[in-house]
Amino acid sequence: MQKYYDFMDNLPYVLKVLIAIFLNILWVIYRLFKDIEANDVTLILFDVLFGIVPIPVVFWVLNLIWIIVKKEVFSFQELVTTVQAAEAKEKEEKPSDSESSDK
Repeated sequence: MQKYYDFMDNLPYVLKVLIAIFLNILWVIYRLFKDIEANDVTLILFDVLFGIVPIPVVFWVLNLIWIIVKKEVFSFQELVTTVQAAEAKEKEEKPSDSESSDK
């Protein structure tokens, strides 16, 4: 599978966008197998629910926007990591309640 990942990861940007528009199932397969290898049940369920079963259009749009903006395939894992990093940064920037009550 690593050859498939490397092949998809190293595609030119324009080709990634075209695949996202016309052959999004290739990105669904890519994500699904990566999440299976990572043994992450939650991400596998997201891949199946949003990529294959009832609402692939939502996943198609997410993937298309993600590739255009970030130049890489959409991944729930990266989304969760990004959100967690933003929350951690927000906590660092926000003074705690005990500090603000001392003033």
